[in-house]
Amino acid sequence: MTTGNDNNFSSSLLDEIQGRSCHPIFCEHENCPACMHTAHGVFIRAMGRWEALLEEAIVREMCGSAREGCQEPYGRFQIADQEGALRKLRETAYEQETDTVLEGASAKGYILLHDPHLVRAVADYWVVNSRVADVMARNQSKIENLTNIRHAAAHDSARTKQLLQLAIKYFAPDASENANAEVGEFLLSRRANGELMLAYLLDELSELAASCAPPDE
Repeated sequence: MTTGNDNNFSSSLLDEIQGRSCHPIFCEHENCPACMHTAHGVFIRAMGRWEALLEEAIVREMCGSAREGCQEPYGRFQIADQEGALRKLRETAYEQETDTVLEGASAKGYILLHDPHLVRAVADYWVVNSRVADVMARNQSKIENLTNIRHAAAHDSARTKQLLQLAIKYFAPDASENANAEVGEFLLSRRANGELMLAYLLDELSELAASCAPPDE
């Protein structure tokens, strides 16, 4: 996270998500435990980078200023620097039951960024014309299901198994062999065109990340 008075968006997180060179090489053995473990780690790390990028993108938007005739994002409130914006963002709470954003109510020092509905609500609270909020609104189902895979990769429970099945139906609705698959099996499965599912999901995440990042200045 860039702090202080520097308003330049750091491209490092986006580069990491987009970096095809970090895609691991998997062996040809079906359901190889080592390969499945590696696939778990790659996907979880990519989702972590995604959430960090979301936080940085919202903070940058919060520090933006309105310009006449320009539709670029800008903060609803005057915030001097990114450090102050980050603090305010991390102390923002969202009550799903009432669909209400509460500034400073949680004081937890962090905000959960895996829920696209929450991210959209918080971004719209702090920012006018938020690019992040727009990406969340247009891609809510996709992001929810990427998050479902992340939860299943990180936690083994009956609930996360259900979430994984929802994600499988979303990303591979016609692949009957993926029914009841474990996370690693699904990530190492092949799409109809032969593409590795993990590579496809990382590319989808890369496109979402690029849409949230500000255009080159």
